[in-house]
Parts: sequence; structure tokens; C-alpha cells
Amino acid sequence: MLRVSPTCLADLGWPRVLAALASCCHTERARLEVGTGCFGANVDAVRETFAAVAELRRLSEAGAALPLDGVTDVRPTLERCRRGGTAGVQDLVAVARCAQALGELSRYLRTHGESAPHVARLASGLEDLGRLGHELAGTFDASGHIRDDASPELRDARRRLASLRQNIKERLDRFVQRADIEPMLQDDYYTEREERYVVPVVASFQSQMPGIIHGASNTGQTVYIEPEEFISANNDVKLMLSKVETETLRVLVERSGWVSDEAPAFLDALAIATRLDLINARALFGERHDGAIPEVADGGVMRLVTARNPLLLLDGVPVVPNDIVLEADQAFVLITGPNTGGKTVTLITVGLLLLLAHAAIPLPADPSSRVVLFDALHAVIGDAQDIHRDLSTFSGHLQALSALLADADRSTLVLLDELIVGTEPERGAALAIAVLEALSARGARGFVTTHYERLKLLAYEDERFANASVGMDARSQTPTYRLAVGEPGASSPFEIAERLGFDADILARARAIAVGDAGLADAIERLGRARAEAHEEAARAREAAGAARREAERLAAVTARLDREAAREVAGLRREAREEIREALEQVRAQMRELREERDPAALERRRRTVADVEARLADAQAREQDEPLAMVGVDAGAPPSPVGPPQRAQAAGPRDGGDLEEPPASGMAVWVRSLRRPGEVVELRGRDVLVAVGALKMTVAASRLGKLAGAVVAEAPRPAPPRPKPGPTEARADADELVPPPRTDATTLDLRGLRRDEVADRLERFLDHAWQADDEAVWIIHGHGTGALRDEVRAVVARTACVRASRPGRRHEGGDGVTLAWLSLD
Repeated sequence: MLRVSPTCLADLGWPRVLAALASCCHTERARLEVGTGCFGANVDAVRETFAAVAELRRLSEAGAALPLDGVTDVRPTLERCRRGGTAGVQDLVAVARCAQALGELSRYLRTHGESAPHVARLASGLEDLGRLGHELAGTFDASGHIRDDASPELRDARRRLASLRQNIKERLDRFVQRADIEPMLQDDYYTEREERYVVPVVASFQSQMPGIIHGASNTGQTVYIEPEEFISANNDVKLMLSKVETETLRVLVERSGWVSDEAPAFLDALAIATRLDLINARALFGERHDGAIPEVADGGVMRLVTARNPLLLLDGVPVVPNDIVLEADQAFVLITGPNTGGKTVTLITVGLLLLLAHAAIPLPADPSSRVVLFDALHAVIGDAQDIHRDLSTFSGHLQALSALLADADRSTLVLLDELIVGTEPERGAALAIAVLEALSARGARGFVTTHYERLKLLAYEDERFANASVGMDARSQTPTYRLAVGEPGASSPFEIAERLGFDADILARARAIAVGDAGLADAIERLGRARAEAHEEAARAREAAGAARREAERLAAVTARLDREAAREVAGLRREAREEIREALEQVRAQMRELREERDPAALERRRRTVADVEARLADAQAREQDEPLAMVGVDAGAPPSPVGPPQRAQAAGPRDGGDLEEPPASGMAVWVRSLRRPGEVVELRGRDVLVAVGALKMTVAASRLGKLAGAVVAEAPRPAPPRPKPGPTEARADADELVPPPRTDATTLDLRGLRRDEVADRLERFLDHAWQADDEAVWIIHGHGTGALRDEVRAVVARTACVRASRPGRRHEGGDGVTLAWLSLD
């Protein structure tokens, strides 16, 4: 397992990479576990994970992506059921959907297990929970409510409850219309309070209405009374409702028991799905960022080919790819060159690609790359000063180096940015060399950036060290961001200062002061320019070679496609020829039988001519069946007459290809069939293909394979009639008076009674928007009667809300004019 400190990970920008990986996950649990134990235990474990990543990537490219939709974290519900608790309706619905999704995942692995053996091994032990999902799903309807047929007892109880309610509603309809009752009512409707049916009585008449009071309106003008004659019926409804609730609870307890029985297997399946999601996220990350799976090893050369910085890729900025190499016998590569030239970016690229390899995430590099999986990674990047701890840049840098030296060994990769800075250059360079020699003696390896001229000479004195540089464009004086391995680079401070608009007089004076000390720097700069020019020339040569290779591949693909099409056409012609032979033989046999039975000389002569014609056709078909493909479709003097004229052997003055058609092919048009090199006639149009007659043969070819017929008279092709326009769709709207609302629930009901008019709009608009997003068909808005101001405001808001397609006041049994029902758009 890789040893790396949180500070090092933060300095390299690893959290951003993990965030990008998390965005590739399908499940919330996988997103939470992205950074947990993502590094492989050893080289073999990393290779195993990389192999699984490659398998899932191949399957995805083939259109068989890992099915993870519907897998959700239902562990709390599973744990509650396993402890003997009862899950609610929505929790069981979620478990059912998750079980069905896990069942689909199990079937996917059975189907693709042979082509993805590493994935199959990672998923070993995954049980198919599809049956549990199917059984649970059968308990609930599409809206997530328990179905009537979830149990016989529940079905009977609900039917009896519906019957009791229907009976009491019919009685109430008659009751509110009675002449002695109607004057006492606020309106001729009834409603429910505390699950009992009541009528709205004008407060001044409440003493004249015997019954039980169940509340009053906010204004106090209406009293809701359960009439005495309905108390018994309401009691029956209440008792039956209790029975329905009892049976509903029994169903939930039973289904929770099913879940409890499968909970251990379910939890294991969720863990496996999370593991597969993390593998799949690695594959998706590789697809999004053109990542490749490198060779991984525990030692030797480290070679990153066309490596690209992951953070720059995530930012969407253009990235210059570089080849970064640490040979097997090298301890450190010393990277020099101008400021802002890409030295630090190169260090971060190396560090992040090593982390990606340890995590078995495809690298933004060429597949020929080779990554050494070091046991430890140390990076000292950026300014280590700390004003609160009285640390200068120099002392903070030394503290970081001391910790590194204490931990470094033969399996440590070290990344040092600007080694030993913040002190006098000569002694700083000497201290930097001593640190590098000490790290090399411990067996550590890595990359170092520096501006010290003394360190640039180290590679010429000690073979454990190698130079590399990032360069400047000689003409534009801008960084190239290209890494040149093997040569040191110039810091180019004057050029960078000039490009940044620094004072020209100060720069001129600085150049004059540095004249006597520029020997090595000038030589390095000249070498860098020559190397840059050689690099550009090599790049142009590679591009030309690549273009030639791509063109050759394209031509080879075109040739192969044409060969396949020709083979299919020839096979079709052979089938047609064999069919003609069969039909001709049948006709010959029939004619021979009729000849033997014929007595009339004239009829006998006609039969003989028919037999001769059939024999000629038979001979022609047999010849085409036996000949080579081109000869089979060639022009034969013995073939039946062609619609475009008598057949002739190919001559300069005969039929030939006259170029592309000048107008679309049409029935009866004479054409040149390029695949057969013969003239033909269009018989019928079949989409992009055309049925053509070539002599006695008919065949289907692509319209693009036809040419204009030259060397023969071409008849004017009839133009097809323009298509008739299709009638446009009509739009239908539902009449709100004809709409029947679904049963009222807490989720689809908004009670605004008691609010002021100016408080209504905001709450109602939010309620309508939430209901529309939840795909509710209709909602109930209770505003009461009162003065009518609240009702008018509600209906004004409903009328101007875009997601409402229809609305109306409640009917008597729905709450009358104190209720507004609104149907929502389903689009």
C-alpha cells in the first residue's frame, strides 16, 4: 500500500482528481467511498483492478455498459428489518426497486462473465435478488401505494369500507337537500373532520342541528356538525377504517419479514455493487480523459509517454503532452529552464500519474507507458514558510527535507520543487547537492526542479543524475512547455521579464552587468534553441507519417468494404440464378408433359417454341451460375433482350459509364450499374436502394452505385409526384367539469384556512410546483368560505400558474365552494 501524507496529496491536487472520479459514480455510496482505500495493496492487486477496468471499458464501448441505475443505499431499511422492525411503504418500495436493479446486475454478470472474468471474480458471491424485488413490487401500485390484492383480507376490508362510505354519501346528498335542513347550512355540501362526515352549519343555527360538533371555521361563521342520524354510520366507517389500517400493517410486517430473511445477502450485494461502481467509475474516468492502462512494475525504468497533467485536463485548457523518463540506473532527473515554463507542472504530473496508477485509474498518457509502483511518495512543492511558527521559507523547506530524509528508502519516489531556496545561491547549491547525494545513497529516486547552475553540471559529474529542461521558443520568447530529456535549460530571466513588460532600461542594465558571467548560460540557451528546432522538425515528420498511415488505413477500409459489398451482390446474383434454373426446369418439365399430350399441330408448334425459349433461358442461367463473378454478370449475346436495347459486348462505342446521375433515379430510367459494369433499367425505388433489371436478372443496389448510361439512348425518366402533406396533429383539452380527482392525500392537499390573502400566493405557488415535480395528477386546495377573499386569491393564483391545465370548485361531496381542485400538466 502506498505511503503518502495528506499534505502531499493536497499539494499535488489529488482531492480534485477524486472529485472528478466521484462524478463518474452511479451510486451515492460509491461516491462517498471514492477516497477510501483506493490504492492497491501491491502490484498484483493493481494489475487485477486494471484488468477489470479494461473489461468494463470494452463492454461499455460495445454498448453493454454496467447496469447500476436503480441501485440505492437501502441499508438503514435492511438493518431495521433485520432487527425485527417494520418498514414503511416508501422504504419497502425503495427496497423493491433496488432488489430489481441488483437482479438485473446479476443477470448482466452471468451474461458477460466469460468475456469479463476479472469483473466476475470481483462480483463473486452476488446473489440474484430479482425474485425478492418482483414479489415486493407486486405489493405496490405505480404510485407507491399498497395494492388491494396484497392480501385477501385487505381487499375485503377496503371493499366494505368503500361500500359504507358510498352509502353514507348517498344519504348525505339527500340530507343536505332537505327543505328543513338546507336553510341551516352554509352551503349544500358535506365534508370530513377527524375521519367523520360532517355538514357546514351556519353558527346561528347550531343549536337547531342535533349532533356532535367537530370544529368551526377560522371566522367562526361556520360550525361543522356530525348530524345525530349519521353517528352510527360514521362509527361503522371508523371501525372499518381501523380494520383496513390493521390489515395494512399486517401486510407491511409480512413484507418486512421477507426483507429480513434476505438482508444478509442484500447487504453483501450492495457492497459488491459499490465495488463494481468504483471499478466502472475508473473506466468512465479513462473514457472522459482519454486515459490508458500502462504497464505497472515494482522497479526498473519509469516511462510516461505523452503524459498530460490531469488537473489541466479537468480545467479544460490545452495541454502539451510530454515524455517523462526515469531510467532504471538513474536516481534523479534535474529539471531546469525558465520560470512559468512548466517545471512544477511536470513534477505534479509525475506525482498524479503515480497516484492514478496506484489507484488503478487509467492515466492520461500513451498505453506504452510504464509506471513503477513505489511504496512511498514524498513531494515538497510550494512555499513552506509559517509566520505563526516563526518559520522562514528556508527553515520550513529544511524541516520538510528532514522528514523526507528520515523516511526515504529504496522504494521512495521524491518530487522536489526548487530544492534549497531562500538562501545564498553558492551555499544553497552546495547544500542541494549534498541532499540529493544523501537521498541517492538511501536508494530514493525522483525528480527535482532548480535554477542553480551548479546543479546543472551535476549530471556531467555523477551518472546517477540526468538533466532535463523546459524550453523557450526562440522567436516568440514564450515557454514551449515541452520537456527535453538529456540537456539542461536556461532560466531566461531577462526574456521572461521583457515578455511581462518589465522596465526596458533596468533590463538593459542587467544584461550589461551579466555579460561577463554568461558563458555557460549562453551555451545552454543555444543548445536549447537547436533542440527546439529539431523537436519541431521531428514533430512535423511524425505528423506527416501519421497522416500517411491514416490515409492508408482509410483506403484499406474502403477496399475491404467494397470487397464485402461486391461479395454480397455476387452471392445475391448466384441465388437469383439458381432460382431461375429451378423455375426453368419446372417449366421445361411442364411443357414436355403438355407436348406429349397435345394433338393440335398449331398448338404443338407453339409448345415447341415455348420449350425452346425456356431452354435458352435455362442455358443462360446455368452459364451465369458456373462462370466467375465478373463473367457471370457480363453481357452475353444469348441473353434475353434488355429493356435498354440489344446486348452487345463491351466496345468503345457501346454502353458505358457516363459519370454520376444528374437527377435522382426513377422507375424506367436507363442506368449504368457500376458494380457489374453493365447497363440496366430502374424497376423500383426502395428507400436509398434501387431495384434494377440487368438482362434477365433483377438485383438491389445502392443508388450511389449507379451512373449515367453513355453510348445509348437514355429515356426521359418520369418525375415522381410531390408527396402530399400530412394533416397536422390536433390538440385536445380536457374539460375540468368532466375530470374526476384522485383520492385526497396529505401530499396532495394544501389547507390555507386562517391565512391572510397576502400570505397565499407564495405558499400556493411552491405547493403547486412541488406537486408538479412529483408527477401528481391533481391537488386539493382548501380555503374555506368566509368572505370569499381567500377563495378569489387562490383561484387567481391557480389560473396564472403554468403547470395547471384545469381547475374547478369542489362538488358538494368534495367540500363545495370552500375547496378548489387543480389538475396539473403531465408534460
